[in-house]
Amino acid sequence: MAIVEGSSKGAVVGTVDSCKESSAFNYPGREVNMAGLIEYWKSFDSNSSPYITREDKEVIEPQRHYTCTSYEEFLSVVHGEGGSEFFTKHKLHLGLIPQPFIGDLRQAKVFILMLNPGFGPIEYVQENQHQEFRDALRKNLRQSSESLECPFLFFDPRFLWTPGGEYWKRKLKDIIEAFCKRKNVSYLDATRVLSKKIATLELIPYHSASAPKDLVNLYSATLMKEFVRDILVPRAVAKEVVIVCTRQTDAWGLNGSSCNNVIVYKPKERQAASLGRGSRAWPRVAWILGLED
Repeated sequence: MAIVEGSSKGAVVGTVDSCKESSAFNYPGREVNMAGLIEYWKSFDSNSSPYITREDKEVIEPQRHYTCTSYEEFLSVVHGEGGSEFFTKHKLHLGLIPQPFIGDLRQAKVFILMLNPGFGPIEYVQENQHQEFRDALRKNLRQSSESLECPFLFFDPRFLWTPGGEYWKRKLKDIIEAFCKRKNVSYLDATRVLSKKIATLELIPYHSASAPKDLVNLYSATLMKEFVRDILVPRAVAKEVVIVCTRQTDAWGLNGSSCNNVIVYKPKERQAASLGRGSRAWPRVAWILGLED
């Protein structure tokens, strides 16, 4: 597979080697800001599949993805004549709405950096048979947070049953419980508030069962890396946000950061990617969310 190199379609983001820089990391010919990332995905057509950006489509070969739009079609393609379960693990599922981020990028205080949305057959069911979930995904892409009670939509009580809901409920359990105790509020009230303070960023926005590590220089991935480097890192330096890089730290370009508010997990930490008590991320996450004195 060919990956186009260059500042806009394959630039490798350099590492952050200091927490002392207070200005954005700019380079000629590119002005990066939060509005740029938001407008890019706001203009994305999430009403017709395959769901892939124009720039990414230019370099992802047809045999590298599926365009199934329903659970029934997925079963037919994978388990029908000539189907192979092996290939579903490595192919992208472009019949599912991309998830470059979940949460309110403007309000969030904790940004969790991942690789790409996972995949299980139920993803087709939750999107195609539950219109309110599909609508929430589209609003998330447009960053229409004012119309979402829970911007981190996997904290929305309506979607706790989804794989994402189950995953993040488990992953952020200690944070939720600490918030309940600290603020003396119910579980649902805690998740409603925290949903405005937590966001996840995916380096690659497309679903797959196995991590597509060779696609980290897609245009969409490069745009996301620039957003982290040019917007979030300076904000972390200014003590406005905390960044927790849990996956593909080399690809994110954050190895070597000495900023206390940029936590880059080491190889042994990445598998569990814990965010709970005892994790290296906990002190900074608890601090910025006001969970501890």
